[in-house]
Amino acid sequence: MGKIFKYLFILIIIIISGTCSEPYTPELSKYEDILVIDGVITNEPGPYTVRLSRSFHYSELEGLPEQQADVLIKDDQGNITALEETSPGVYSTIDPDFRGIIGRNYQLIIYTADEQIWESEYVELKKVPEIGNLYAEFGEKTVQNENKEGFQIYVDTYDPDNQTRYYRYDYEETWEYTVPYPSSYLVKNGMLTFRTENVGRCWRTFPSEDILVTSSENMQSDIIKRFPVNFVSTDNNRLSIRYSILVRQYSLSREAYVYWDQLSVATQNVGTMFDKQPAQIRGNVYNLNNPEMPVIGFFEATSVDTKRLFLTRSDLPKDAKLTSEFAGCRSDYLIIQKSLYLKYDEWGYCMVLDASNEEILFGLGVVSRFKCCDCTLTGSNIMPSFW
Repeated sequence: MGKIFKYLFILIIIIISGTCSEPYTPELSKYEDILVIDGVITNEPGPYTVRLSRSFHYSELEGLPEQQADVLIKDDQGNITALEETSPGVYSTIDPDFRGIIGRNYQLIIYTADEQIWESEYVELKKVPEIGNLYAEFGEKTVQNENKEGFQIYVDTYDPDNQTRYYRYDYEETWEYTVPYPSSYLVKNGMLTFRTENVGRCWRTFPSEDILVTSSENMQSDIIKRFPVNFVSTDNNRLSIRYSILVRQYSLSREAYVYWDQLSVATQNVGTMFDKQPAQIRGNVYNLNNPEMPVIGFFEATSVDTKRLFLTRSDLPKDAKLTSEFAGCRSDYLIIQKSLYLKYDEWGYCMVLDASNEEILFGLGVVSRFKCCDCTLTGSNIMPSFW
């Protein structure tokens, strides 16, 4: 749910310029203090999180967190749950029994330290159908004007009650990989010492970043067919051993769908004169003191269904070629006299394992880049529970 902050700068430009089609350099000074809200409640176990921050100048990397606010979630039966600031600008539910209930309506209430009161509209936590099918098809896709091979992952779903209509998706992808020169040694207190942990095999997990929304509103039946959620290319090491993707399917209100769809258009499809011109994007949160005061964000209540898919290298066509991020490691590896390990350690080399060649009988393999010998620099050597 942190993707709102990624798209913040573009959204501020939209607030300022509306549908202006001529390029210009905007004066942003008076728009540098907009409250940014990112929050959701689901039917899954909590805690639930609401993130508050302030907008920032385009020359900055992130905005200041909105601290010392009182944040509440209220349902349509008058029950109120308080959130606690667990880190600057991050507010989480603390009641372990609090959980979103399908059919209930929820409202977000925020009291900021500057005595402003912000409220969302009540939003219904709608039921979401089960993901019907999650599958992959190997083929070619144009990515940034370049043809790439890989697996396109699709999702199918169907609501026989025709009640959902609006859907959002996100995912987490995890893959297993190895480094070409796993380190068996490290230098500790000047001594060459055997490592006690495995640094040769790891797992890496990344969340999705793109906004993925779709709708069946123009169809007689509430059916989603072959909706593309991710493309796994062969130009990296995701498919080198085993790959997994966990897809989450969310039910949306029409208002939430319009918000996310407009945000997607504004942030993912702009850049040329032929792009669709973005409209001003309004969320469902308002300032009670001044309803015209701008605010960025949307408070969601949604149910969730999940499905996981695994792919292995054996699923690839026989003629498919994988590109490894470790392809350059071979040129960084050399065998040295073992007595020289301290000098190479000072030079920043990684100690790999005992080795020999035609010139050195009892030597030590070293590599100049640690990413070639220690997978924990880019992932975790703890196997995921679902693996």
